[in-house]
Amino acid sequence: MGLKKRKQMKSVAFLLAIVLLLPLFSINVFAKTEDKKVVRVAYYEDHNFQAGASEGAIKSGYSYEYLKRLQMHTNWEYEYVYGDFSEVYDALVNGDVDIITGLAYKEEREEFMSYPELSMGQTLYSLIKKQGRDDLTSNPKSLNGKTFGALEGPILTALQNYLNENGIDGEIITYTDLYESDRALMDGTLDVVLLESSAQSALKEIEVVDEVGANDYYVCVAKNRPDILEDLNNAQRELFHAKPRLKEELYDKWLRRNVQSATLNATEKEWVETHNEFRVGYFNTYLPYSDTDDTGNVTGIVKDVVPELLNTLNIDNVEPVFQGYDTYDDMLTALQAGEIDAIFPVYSEYYSAESYGITPTDGVINAYYNLVYKGDYPNTENSRIALRKSNKLVQAYAMIQFPCCEIVFCDTVQECLDAVLEGKVDLTLINGLRTPSYMLYDKKYSSLRCSQLAGNVPLGFGLSVNDGQTAEVLNHAIGLIDSDFALGQTHLYEQEYKMTTSEFLKQNWWIIVLPVMIVILVILISVIAAFRKNKKILVREAAYNKELTEKIREISNLQQEADAANKAKTEFLFNVSHDIRTPMNAITGYSQLMKKELTDPKLIEYQEKIDASAKLLLSIINHVLDMSSIESGKEHINEECTYVPDIAATIINVFEEEARKKKINLNCNIDYEHNYILCDQTKMHELYTNILSNAIKYTPAGGNVDVLIEELPSERDGYLTCRTTISDTGIGMSEEFLPHIFDSFSRERNSTTSGIQGTGLGMSIVKKLVDLLDGTIEVESELGKGSTFIVSLPHKIATEADILQVNVSSKEGVGFALEGKHILLAEDNELNAEIAIAILEDVGVQVDWAKNGKHCLEQIENHPTGTYDLILMDIQMPVMNGYEATKAIRSLAEKDKATIPIVAMTANAFEEDKKDAFAAGMNGHIAKPLNLDELFKQLADVLS
Repeated sequence: MGLKKRKQMKSVAFLLAIVLLLPLFSINVFAKTEDKKVVRVAYYEDHNFQAGASEGAIKSGYSYEYLKRLQMHTNWEYEYVYGDFSEVYDALVNGDVDIITGLAYKEEREEFMSYPELSMGQTLYSLIKKQGRDDLTSNPKSLNGKTFGALEGPILTALQNYLNENGIDGEIITYTDLYESDRALMDGTLDVVLLESSAQSALKEIEVVDEVGANDYYVCVAKNRPDILEDLNNAQRELFHAKPRLKEELYDKWLRRNVQSATLNATEKEWVETHNEFRVGYFNTYLPYSDTDDTGNVTGIVKDVVPELLNTLNIDNVEPVFQGYDTYDDMLTALQAGEIDAIFPVYSEYYSAESYGITPTDGVINAYYNLVYKGDYPNTENSRIALRKSNKLVQAYAMIQFPCCEIVFCDTVQECLDAVLEGKVDLTLINGLRTPSYMLYDKKYSSLRCSQLAGNVPLGFGLSVNDGQTAEVLNHAIGLIDSDFALGQTHLYEQEYKMTTSEFLKQNWWIIVLPVMIVILVILISVIAAFRKNKKILVREAAYNKELTEKIREISNLQQEADAANKAKTEFLFNVSHDIRTPMNAITGYSQLMKKELTDPKLIEYQEKIDASAKLLLSIINHVLDMSSIESGKEHINEECTYVPDIAATIINVFEEEARKKKINLNCNIDYEHNYILCDQTKMHELYTNILSNAIKYTPAGGNVDVLIEELPSERDGYLTCRTTISDTGIGMSEEFLPHIFDSFSRERNSTTSGIQGTGLGMSIVKKLVDLLDGTIEVESELGKGSTFIVSLPHKIATEADILQVNVSSKEGVGFALEGKHILLAEDNELNAEIAIAILEDVGVQVDWAKNGKHCLEQIENHPTGTYDLILMDIQMPVMNGYEATKAIRSLAEKDKATIPIVAMTANAFEEDKKDAFAAGMNGHIAKPLNLDELFKQLADVLS
């Protein structure tokens, strides 16, 4: 067999093997996809550590990038579970999420979660003091007898260990908020504060006393997921083997701008004290880096970089001053003469800088150079290079990179390009960010070729040789700013190429011919269109009939899906209502019990505000979760006699504390002749709460929010008009946005860029409520000056009978005697049982507790007739629920036991629940959370 024949057979065999093995590869690929393991990640918001903790938000930060790198070494697929830290931490403990990041090691935590072999990072700790406290140093003796501050948690433990190890006797004050500890340090309450070095302190006038130590933090795993722990250990070993410095790189990328790194040393402080301005010379006609605009002001990234460097080090008393120069020689002369402090840009390379008698800083931007030539790639070892005569920057680069080439100087970049085009030189060099300005828009140079040279070209500032202080300050700041900051500004200063009319027509001759061609084409299209028009009409009619039939079928399917969704929604709302009301009962119950024990007027005021807010929340819950309202798509107005100042007080109390924290002046004035009106309190609260919430949210610290409630006459007899004006001095809205303010999900751009979050639904809800209440709303706003909302609503004036009924109800309160009654309480929730027993025993009722429906039935059966006067029955209980227990009691042989009064006391608060309670044989229904007046009135009615 010949050699050629054998080669052909080998090729056929190889191809056949590939075909046979291809299905196996496909199976493996699909198997790998099917074997993806879903890992639920506890995702909380924590600045640069873990940002984007909401659905659809952009995610970033140290933790997020670390998780994505782990994913490369696993078969994990992430499912993010959002919430604040305490919520997602509890979810991990309960096994509802699988992993959480950023936890320090604590022995007691090992009972609830598993730690991997390797940490994901390390938290550094630093002691800081207020500037000027020279008595506090790293010498432990200087810290004796001082007051120390720390946030609760691992930082507090680290501080205690530091004091014990160094024999320091001092007082420790703990805080839960970084702002509070900052304020205490500045007002002298604290001498020293311990912070994580990565903490974003708002203070500027601080110094680092000492570095206290460090603490590892981990990716922790839920106890019920040992498989994930094993994956994590393997992935981390592989990750750190492939990238040993990963933790350092992530720290430098995300957390390097911190309290410690931004603190000035002694040399840098001296520079700040001796400079009230920082004079920077820049090279003209060198965009996007630097230039002077038509008004004589600096432009280019230099005008953005210099302030950013000063701000990074919190230097706010040194003013940047800019001076432009047409040549590098003029700029260097000014630097040497001391007329300016620095020049920009320079090649951050020491050898070339030394030849010009300057010292370069670190690079603030990494540029690159393009080699422009004609024809084949030139021999860069021995070529003629055209360079701009006034640009020492490109000359310095050429001196280093092309030492053997002959330099030909030209006055402009265009002359350099012309020299290449005409063959007078072999090539020229153009800064990569400036190349498009000359070559992309000018077709004259379209025949030239452009190749990017390897390696970055760091550009920074040039300083006098002996100016070490300025170099230290600038290099410190350059090390802290975002490495891409300067590059990100370049798009703002791209140089525009201005083409003359003759050049434009010469390069675009087709523009003259095009109109004629278009006219001819339009005529042809019109003729063809007329011919096809009738045919298309017939086709469209047939398609329309077919589409109509399909739409009818689709609507029928959608109706079936809607019915199924409505049923699911109903079940969901039942569960939501119950789950919300159960903890609400504990809040309102303990609030009522606490009120009886309080004597401090301030604490009594706090309790009353808690009670008012809880009642407001409950009223909103009742409104939102009303089953018949949601299912019918209709809202009903439930009017009742209301004391006008109470409405204002309830709403103001909700926002009073938030306004105080933001240092906002919140004022409310009432000008009313008739203090009692008939209105729907829930809808009034919801309406004004939405408006006032936005006013507080979008008003900066020190601003004002004013509420004025006025009575105006009405054209209808027995009615008045309530005009409420809510004004703020916040960020305001543009004139263009005002017509869309009541559209769903609409938000003004300045509200989104301000970092204030919201859904955009509040104002659409307000408009819906105003229309429902037959009122009007007006809006006045101006950007930067604030907004004013004017709501006018008609209300019926309350009669004397209405007012008397309200006063009688409020005076009676628990206006009946329960003392001496014996009640059996059926309640499975120990917390709710404790509250109910305390409330009833406080008015002289004897209470026995049954932990479920079966236990309640046994109590009735095992005790003599007449032992109990009434049963308070929960609904959702284990073993036997409230309905089952009631039916069993009603079926007892002894008539007196079978007819004992039974009142449902439950978080099942819908109208359907009340009907079910009475259908089961109950005598009354009380919804949680408990309203004491309603509770005692219900009990009195049933017992009577």
